[in-house]
Amino acid sequence: MKKYLLLFFLLFTFLTPLWGQQTVRALFLGNSYTNFNTLPAIVASLANANGDTLIHDWNVPGGYTLEGHSTNGTSLGKIAQGSWDFLVMQEQSQRPSFPPLQVQQDVYPFAEVLVDSFRSANSCAQPVFFMTWGRKNGDQQNCQFYPPLCTYEGMQGRLRSSYMEMADLNDGWVAPVGSAWWRSRILDPNLDLYTGDGSHPSYPGSYLAACVFYATLFQKSPEGLPFYGNLDSTTATYFQAIAATVVFDSLSQWDYTLAPAANFTWQSLADTVFFTNASGNYTSAQWDFGDGSPVSTDPNPVHVYQASGTYPVTLIVDDGCQADTLMDTVEVVLLSREWRQFPPPQFFPQPALGGTLFLTVENLQGNDLELELVDTEGRSVWEKKWEGNAPETKVFMDCRDLPSGLYIARLQMGDRRFTRKIVLW
Repeated sequence: MKKYLLLFFLLFTFLTPLWGQQTVRALFLGNSYTNFNTLPAIVASLANANGDTLIHDWNVPGGYTLEGHSTNGTSLGKIAQGSWDFLVMQEQSQRPSFPPLQVQQDVYPFAEVLVDSFRSANSCAQPVFFMTWGRKNGDQQNCQFYPPLCTYEGMQGRLRSSYMEMADLNDGWVAPVGSAWWRSRILDPNLDLYTGDGSHPSYPGSYLAACVFYATLFQKSPEGLPFYGNLDSTTATYFQAIAATVVFDSLSQWDYTLAPAANFTWQSLADTVFFTNASGNYTSAQWDFGDGSPVSTDPNPVHVYQASGTYPVTLIVDDGCQADTLMDTVEVVLLSREWRQFPPPQFFPQPALGGTLFLTVENLQGNDLELELVDTEGRSVWEKKWEGNAPETKVFMDCRDLPSGLYIARLQMGDRRFTRKIVLW
């Protein structure tokens, strides 16, 4: 599967105020773990507190499994609507913690069925696997059959492994709620995330889960959001910080992919501008150079402008599902317009096969001719000077030692200057 290991994503994520408002549509399929305290509604309230919107629906019958959802008419009908950005899938609380072979047989095939149905309805939609939490004192019901389940830590470890593998097999994301619970239990064991049965979430547990989901679905930190539910501000902000740390400190683990982000740099040499595409997470690009010329789909184009000026350059990048646009201005200053009074210098053949070509200059008028070749990095790679002694001069250029590629030729004839684009092949 594609994995984008985003080393600097943390900085990107915490620029939250610059992103503007977002609307996310999510379908939740699960059971009582999702239903308790109306988890999606808490996520929606956190989103609203930051000016965002979560449009959601759910089907969460008690004790339900992914196997049950894979044939459930209500679940499949909601999937078929095709209007969702995310499908959140939560398996029955014990099943993913069972021995690996049993999980491969009883869980993974049905996750695949749901994901396939989801992507058939919307190829750009993203599946998200809801990593649940281990029971407070482990799964004593099944401890005798599988020792890792005898403790909270052992059960949580198995849940984490299974949800991570499910995401990997289905090119999905992980909402690491279980990992956030684990961190909270280590840092402050006095904050009880469970109801009396040691399995279902208390309101604090659901609030922590909601903070993880806000960070996952909106790719924004929940820290500082002024929605606390029925918690005091100190406890709520503590959970917000835990969710942010777990999600954004381990991005490569959760298989998150970012939307395309347009960015470019440019360098000009007289009338010629070299563009470098510095965008992230894109598959195709379109350039509008702001001078009425045709749109270019070259990832790193070189464009020649016909006049000095300030041009609005627009880059649009997309990944087949989402797009991002960046506009910047490019300053173009032609070295001289005096060449318009004279026949321009000519290089031939173009492209120059074997690195040898000729330069023809008319009306040299006794001036010396200076020629310099510059590569696309702006480095001088070849230069020569000739004395001007004829009205028309043809000079031979031996560039066989230069690599094939695009170059800019800079010519100086007296007080006249020229730039030309040439190709050595």
